[in-house]
Amino acid sequence: MNNLAGLLQARGRYEEAEPLFRQGLEICSAKLGEEHPRTLNSMNNLAGLLQAQRRHDEAEPLYRQALAGRRAKLGDSHPDTMSSMYGLASLLRLMGQLEEAEQLFREGLEKTSWRPVGTVGRARLGDSHPETMNSMHNLAYLLTLMGQLEEAEQLFREELETCRSVHGAQHEETVGSAMGLAEFLKDPAEGRAKLGDSHPDTMSSMYSLASLLRLMGQLEEAEQLFREDLETCRSVHGAQHEDTINSIRNLAEFLEDPSSILESG
Repeated sequence: MNNLAGLLQARGRYEEAEPLFRQGLEICSAKLGEEHPRTLNSMNNLAGLLQAQRRHDEAEPLYRQALAGRRAKLGDSHPDTMSSMYGLASLLRLMGQLEEAEQLFREGLEKTSWRPVGTVGRARLGDSHPETMNSMHNLAYLLTLMGQLEEAEQLFREELETCRSVHGAQHEETVGSAMGLAEFLKDPAEGRAKLGDSHPDTMSSMYSLASLLRLMGQLEEAEQLFREDLETCRSVHGAQHEDTINSIRNLAEFLEDPSSILESG
């Protein structure tokens, strides 16, 4: 029943999926009890469907109950527990409850990259595991919404570097991560624009975005930003300043072989 409901949900047929999810939850609750893993699974599935329909107030108590039950039965780091944790955190973000969402996303990141030795079901996934990188991205995005830009940028960059080292520069995961950082660097531009084009933070963002666009193969826009960075350095520091010289080198390297970064990694 849950399989059919999940298939209907995947196809966007929410009205048909909902009664099946609810029926499955009722049957599991009656036969197995509310704390049984299968019941909690049905509960989590229904919460996810309601979230997809933007019925957030209905989804929240189901996510909370599923998370509490899974913590108690399966442990904090079990994949099913993590699923409920991320589901609730994502929902809270949508509802504007950012501080609690941050707490859950941070817990999720800690659980995927940390392992108490010898504990079954809490195996360390490692920094390069997809779940760890997904946790990193979710937290970075949330911190961006909260205005904690420095830590958000650090996480976006860490995610990108990990993707490049694991998958290579041209892999879709790396490109997706690069796009995430590129969007971040564009979004905070509103706040950084107040500092002026010549502020060190503005120029740093300009160079970072140019490098990312190069990585993504958007060479014309990348060249424009490399040239803009050089012109700003010249006007602010003069032709002999080390920052200007570095900008010249960056542009020269780009012009010599614009796609070289795409072939590395």
